[in-house]
Amino acid sequence: QRWPDRRPPVREPIFNIAPAVVGLAVLLLAIHVVRVWLMSQYPDADDWIIRAFSFIPARELASAADLIGIPGGGLARFWSPLTYAFLHADWTHVALNDVYMVAFGSPLAWRLGAPRFLVFSALGAIAGALLHFAFYSHDIGPVVGASAAISAQMAGVSCFAFAKGGAMFGGRGAAAYRMPAPPLAQTLRNPQ
Repeated sequence: QRWPDRRPPVREPIFNIAPAVVGLAVLLLAIHVVRVWLMSQYPDADDWIIRAFSFIPARELASAADLIGIPGGGLARFWSPLTYAFLHADWTHVALNDVYMVAFGSPLAWRLGAPRFLVFSALGAIAGALLHFAFYSHDIGPVVGASAAISAQMAGVSCFAFAKGGAMFGGRGAAAYRMPAPPLAQTLRNPQ
């Protein structure tokens, strides 16, 4: 006769958020807190921040003479395809981006490690700015938000989470995030 297994069950943490994701989420919230405080104290300062650090497609096509006196000037062409992802329109915008990043960024951060996760996210943000520029190159409205980086994280996770043994199909713990990702063609044929 076999005795029942008396070992205590393995306890999974209620939240399994990667430290890189926690840090990035806190950074996005902190930047928004500073902007909200600036808006209440110095409304012109927040406007300067938006103009200097948001992605404005028309700025990429403007001449250097046209950018004199504009916050960030011509140099903003270089940093704004990334820095726009750190700015958000309102509390709902930053909160939703943080929630989605926790859900989709954590598995990717566990798999890639913090440095590669941050580079991957930055490249996703830059790709989003370039795609927006391709369709709206003369738009003068500022683009803000981390949605492009988070969309890249969702795509990155889909490469391994839906595979057999992956996190979505029976895999448990860190091993589910370490299994090899199937080839891209196989991932795209996967109906899940």
